[in-house]
Amino acid sequence: MAILKFSASAVAAQIAHARACKTFLPNWNGPVDRPALILIVGNGVHLRSNGIDGTTTRIVTTAQADPSFAFADGMNPFRDTDWMAQRRMAFRDLTGQFYTDILDDVQVLIDRGRGAIRLATDGHSIRVFVRRASDYLIGGTYEVPSGLGGTFRVILKDACDTFAIVQNCGNCEDFDAMQPYRVPLDALMELDDRRVAQCALSQTSIANTLPGLRPARDIGNNSFPNERKDSEMGWLFYTDGRVQTYADEKAEIARLCTFEGDSRKTELVKACKVASTWYAAARVTNLDGTAVEDATYITDPDGSITFAAVFLTAYDDGCWGYKDMEESAGPNESRAPLGLIELLSDLKDPASYAQDWRQRCRDWASIPDYAEGDKIKLAAPVTLADGSTCQIVTATHYRRGRQKRRCYRIEETGGLVRLSKATLAGSELLSSAKGAASPVLAEFLARRD
Repeated sequence: MAILKFSASAVAAQIAHARACKTFLPNWNGPVDRPALILIVGNGVHLRSNGIDGTTTRIVTTAQADPSFAFADGMNPFRDTDWMAQRRMAFRDLTGQFYTDILDDVQVLIDRGRGAIRLATDGHSIRVFVRRASDYLIGGTYEVPSGLGGTFRVILKDACDTFAIVQNCGNCEDFDAMQPYRVPLDALMELDDRRVAQCALSQTSIANTLPGLRPARDIGNNSFPNERKDSEMGWLFYTDGRVQTYADEKAEIARLCTFEGDSRKTELVKACKVASTWYAAARVTNLDGTAVEDATYITDPDGSITFAAVFLTAYDDGCWGYKDMEESAGPNESRAPLGLIELLSDLKDPASYAQDWRQRCRDWASIPDYAEGDKIKLAAPVTLADGSTCQIVTATHYRRGRQKRRCYRIEETGGLVRLSKATLAGSELLSSAKGAASPVLAEFLARRD
């Protein structure tokens, strides 16, 4: 493992560029439809936006890099004379581009005021690394991977924000006779947190960044670190099987959004699940009754603020897990119901990521839900898999077993096609099935339109 350190301001500029673009560089497995950061290993090591703005259309890792990119410390060919040696230490002889999924997590750290962004890499995977040397106890006992499939128990002698100096202790005599040696900082595993540390990454939950939310490692008196496992990119999976049903999920979301500290408390106002994503509105109040002051939200008349949190959820080998983000990070998932959006406090910055996220939720909610028999004109022709196009369709259904599934009949050919809800954005109702069934209702609908 190696840790790469980047200037937060340089990374923020690349994120802003990516979010401002409408088209994006493709990944190796196909087109990409959302902003992201790409790690380039070639002429230096740097992070860059995946956005295409007319000046860049492809990546050549061996070509001359742009000084405006966010270079890793010590690996900037414009400044560091030994950048090639530093790159080889981190990636050996590997070069290329790594399409990452870290943009939202990095944005949260930047919003928290971090001056530097650190990424942990083994040359094949990229993870956000958020712990510092001050998080470890000099003289404390830890475990590190042995390189032989097991671990060594070690005493921490010294540490900086990229590596640690350790001395074997408590192993067999031959191993304990080894001289102190250097290991990456993220290789240190706490003895009482073995299961969480299996991925050799000390990753904290984004829940720590939400206003008033409790840390992920303190979500209840009956919860212990060895009851869940950390995966990549901010996901946290529970290994004890406590979450199995919809009711279990809702109860866990409520618990994650409920916390009382020394001066503030947070409580869940509303939670809704759309597909596999939970959307939550959480209210923050001061315990002494004074108004909550916040840089992002306008305080409500009652002195509180209410913000939105997004919980991506999944099951892995029967274990339920989640990844949480606050709305100011601008999550990609934006299907929160209007009833939840209306509960949120107003934002101070009308151009913030949170405002953009709320508008995307409103845009999604405004897409009409057509009834059986409605004739619709799509906002633009849709190209089908066989190369043909359609624009005027009629809502109908087909059956799979006992289930009725929505599809649309193409006006020109009579064929059936399934359309996503996003495809219906901006569509126009040409005629209503309800109106056709009742002349009186048809006259009423005509007057209303």
